[in-house]
This record gives sequence, C-alpha cells and structure tokens, in this order.
Amino acid sequence: MEKAVDLLKSLVNIPSSSGNEEAILIFLEKWFIEKQFDFVIRKETFVAGQIKAKGKKEQKKEAIILTGHVDTVVSGHLADWKFSPTDARVEEGKLFGLGASDMKGGDVGNLLAAASFIGKDLSQDIWVVGTANEELDGKGSEDFARYFSENWSYDSACCIIAEPTDLEKIYIGQRGNHFMKLHFSGKAGHASVQEHF
Repeated sequence: MEKAVDLLKSLVNIPSSSGNEEAILIFLEKWFIEKQFDFVIRKETFVAGQIKAKGKKEQKKEAIILTGHVDTVVSGHLADWKFSPTDARVEEGKLFGLGASDMKGGDVGNLLAAASFIGKDLSQDIWVVGTANEELDGKGSEDFARYFSENWSYDSACCIIAEPTDLEKIYIGQRGNHFMKLHFSGKAGHASVQEHF
C-alpha cells in the first residue's frame, strides 16, 4: 500500500491540467522504462507501456489495455484550498490533492497492476496507457486508439478504463462526445409557459 500511496503522491504533485500534461507524460515514460516494460512510447497526448506475452506463435494474439487520463481540471481559486492542490497530503487515511480520485488514483492502480506481471508467463500483451485532454476533448484517447489500430495487430483486445465510480459495480459501456450544429426555424418560447402562437 505504501508503494501505491507514494506513487499517487508523485502523480498528484505534478501539475497536469488539461493542455499541460507534458511533465506527467514524461514522468510516466521514465517510470515504464525504470520498471522494464518491453515497449514504451510517448507522444504529445499519450504515453503507453507494453508487457509482451510469452505465448506460442500459433496462439491468438490478444491484448488487455488498462487506461486512464492523466489530466485534471484547473485548481480554481487557490484561496479555496487548505493547502496547495499539487502538494498531496494524507489525512485520516485518505490522500487529498488535485486529481487524486479523478483519476490519478485509478492510474496508479493500472500502473501497479500491470507492473506486477513483468517477468511472468503471459498469454496476452498488457498495455498501460495514460491519456491527455480527457477533461477537454478526449484527444489523448482518440490519438492512442488511432496509433494502436494503425500500428498493432491483435485478434482481440479489451480495454479497462479505471475512471472512478461508486465502486459497487463494473460498468460496461461507451461514453463520448458528438458535436452537431443544428438550425431551427419557428417562434421562440420556453417550456414553462403555454405556447403563444
């Protein structure tokens, strides 16, 4: 547990508001290299480490992707904080700081879970991915998905996103944005009053 707390403190202590993630992406790249992941790549909007399966060549090629975003919202007014938002603190068994629960805690879970498989005989490749810009437009996830599909060939892959929930169940689904520009014609009105046409 101490290893997880120390790593989470390190991540929280790196300012990484959306659009300013370079320092945390570099930190994670170095962490992957230090832990001896088989393959590491860092781009402008994501960083990824891979642990390769040691299976037989005729075996299906499969991947498990553990992912989470590494950016945070802006800290807001510093006067509203009891301490610096990028100075992680543990009080009464809880870690406080900007991004601790959304979602650097989930990132730490991904990192340590994957690292525990280094050197093991795996039947699937394991990827750990940290993405940027989730709080804005999701560009890091989009860029990694494009990179992954264009550069790697798997028979199957599953992705686990460690986004915080109420911890009572695992959610299966898809979330995202779809932007449209709509034009309406007619008389303006409000739902709270009867139409005056």
